[in-house]
Amino acid sequence: MAETATAPPAMQTRDFIYITSELVVGFVSVFSNSVVLAVICRTPRLHTVTNVFMGNLALADVMVGISVAPCASLSYVGLPHNFYGCVFINSILLMITNVSILMLLAIAIERFIAIKEPFLYERVLTIRRAIFVNIFVWVLGLSLGMVPLLGWNTGYHEIEYCKFLDVMTLEYMVYFQFFGLVLLPMSIMLFIYLYIIIIIQRHLRKSDALGEQLHGKHLKSLFKKDVKSAKWLAMVNLLFGIFWLPINILNCISLFCPQCQFPILFLLAAIVMSHANSCINPFLYAASNSRIKRAIKEMIGL
Repeated sequence: MAETATAPPAMQTRDFIYITSELVVGFVSVFSNSVVLAVICRTPRLHTVTNVFMGNLALADVMVGISVAPCASLSYVGLPHNFYGCVFINSILLMITNVSILMLLAIAIERFIAIKEPFLYERVLTIRRAIFVNIFVWVLGLSLGMVPLLGWNTGYHEIEYCKFLDVMTLEYMVYFQFFGLVLLPMSIMLFIYLYIIIIIQRHLRKSDALGEQLHGKHLKSLFKKDVKSAKWLAMVNLLFGIFWLPINILNCISLFCPQCQFPILFLLAAIVMSHANSCINPFLYAASNSRIKRAIKEMIGL
């Protein structure tokens, strides 16, 4: 995900644009997700199981803004100047983005259970248990991102400048990160979206069969809730793919077709896009949750 030259060239316009873009993404991610996190924490009516997951996703995206953008910028300019320090800051990039990705998957699974088994969901998934699930997601995401620190890297050697592909292997980035932590979650979220579509169709058939007077209001309420969930999951899946696929496709090209070349600008844009995914999640919250939207307006005085 970065050039492999032994020494970085003098700062060029593209370098300035890339670093500035990373810093802007970091600022927007921290600010927007902090607003969502503050709203959820200070508003009692938002203390729900779903918002435990939403709040932790916002926290993960805050951490993306705080740590990922600066670490990516440091690595891009060749810092730090030792192998293990370089592995460490590049592992931070993976650790935090992994948590963000896995939290999106956890939210999709939570919505799946709520729709498929609503009575079991209400009885079993309490706020306390949701907190434990989120702790597990954090531990899992951070642990998976630490794999390069535990040995899956290019092997110790003297380096003068820190470059991503001087310390990280493409095999790890493609087989482990892309196939395991991007494609798999995306496929599961797509399955959940398709399942909700099937549920909506069943609701429509029940509404037609039973008639509006007998169960109309109840079915209409379920229908509206499922439609909102389907739209939200569809948007999450679409944007997740748009923001994460480019960098992973470029990594696949580099691994499976070493002789193939592509412009460095494509690579830099793809890196920024993958980090920018954390900026859009707060807007998805507001679009899908009227309570969060209303609480944000109240907090900023609109």
